[in-house]
Amino acid sequence: MFANDNIVETESTEEHPLMGLWQQCVVVQNPNNPEERTIIKSPNFKYLAKDGSFVNLVLSERRQISNITVYGTYEILSDDTYTEIIERSHTNPNDDNRKVKLNYKIVEDKKSMVITYFSISPITGEAKEISEYWVKVEKGNPFIKN
Repeated sequence: MFANDNIVETESTEEHPLMGLWQQCVVVQNPNNPEERTIIKSPNFKYLAKDGSFVNLVLSERRQISNITVYGTYEILSDDTYTEIIERSHTNPNDDNRKVKLNYKIVEDKKSMVITYFSISPITGEAKEISEYWVKVEKGNPFIKN
């Protein structure tokens, strides 16, 4: 018998498209052909859990370690806006205990999204608009070629 055999689901199993694991990417445009772009996956991840918590983490191949860089809770406000309530940011102390409004657009059949928000520079203290591109991490076995 498995531990979950007696659990009765009371909540809907359908998740909001924002929920799940996302990997940050860098979009590089070909200078000779602006229509052509290359997507390069970074070692940065964002996990938006069903319970309203989130973490950002970095996987480091070079140092063979991973670190949670930011964590807190989030609230979905609308179809294009959510708020991260940052409890702690190890990469930008200006974001500690800060509520950040993020605008998002989910595209390409819910497999990628663009997020824009304002961040406060840890060096100058000035607010700057940031735009990020993320892809949803697929479920499956990465060692089996489809």
